[in-house]
Amino acid sequence: MSYYLNSLKEIFDKVVVAGEPISEFDLVGYILSGPSNDYESFINSIETWTKSVITDELHGMLLSKEISLQKHKT
Repeated sequence: MSYYLNSLKEIFDKVVVAGEPISEFDLVGYILSGPSNDYESFINSIETWTKSVITDELHGMLLSKEISLQKHKT
């Protein structure tokens, strides 16, 4: 998950440098579109929240979910 999130950050940074700002809403959408099916229920719950989530919060939540998934696999 860290690799995935860091890769996206590099892409987003390049897009911003190119002069195309990305809204926080769009950033969250892009981030949520990539994880595997293991994250489906997590992503569904985030998408149904009435509170907006920011990328920093989402980053932490995804890393926590990854740890949880790894614990369940062992």
